[in-house]
Amino acid sequence: MYINEKNEFVVNKDEVKCLIAFAEKPNGYRDHLAGALFVPQKGHTVATDGHALVQLVAAGPDGMAHKGAAGPEFFVPVAVLKSAASIMRKKTDEATMHGGGGMLTVKVGTSVLGGAEDENRTKFPPYEQVIPEGEPNGGCSQFGIDPKLFAKLALFVTACSSKGCKLSTSQDPLGPIKATLHRNPSVAVIMPFRAG
Repeated sequence: MYINEKNEFVVNKDEVKCLIAFAEKPNGYRDHLAGALFVPQKGHTVATDGHALVQLVAAGPDGMAHKGAAGPEFFVPVAVLKSAASIMRKKTDEATMHGGGGMLTVKVGTSVLGGAEDENRTKFPPYEQVIPEGEPNGGCSQFGIDPKLFAKLALFVTACSSKGCKLSTSQDPLGPIKATLHRNPSVAVIMPFRAG
């Protein structure tokens, strides 16, 4: 993701899929969270379902985090994100997103989605309060996990028909991470690697 010279967010297919995955909640629960909040001044976008949160930071021309851009924050509903993702599969790899003045515009190739800006941005929770701050790693033990292992954890949770899993770590930051399920004795263990 990056911010172009017109102060529009430019997102790729995988980023849109990620925002949808974190924003979407089944059966309309917490509708005011069903989308992504784009914050140009801070150069990032945030999506949450109230239980998990993702903050994607725009890259600047040097590949580092973007310092921010002019413009008001705007909310893109999950339905618009899904429409953009559907068009992206067919036409292009990127979409531009811009809001302000009560209007929302999402461009994918030659297709334009948009309309009146969604009022839900005013109801979006104070997401920055749940992201650890302070030290570079938020004061937490820092380790890496292969993305394929996360996919395996998702399969584990789904296979056991669970609503989620609890992750436990040992005192050793490179020790095993145990995933346990609610009301199910099944267990999965993954091994982290040193981040850095």
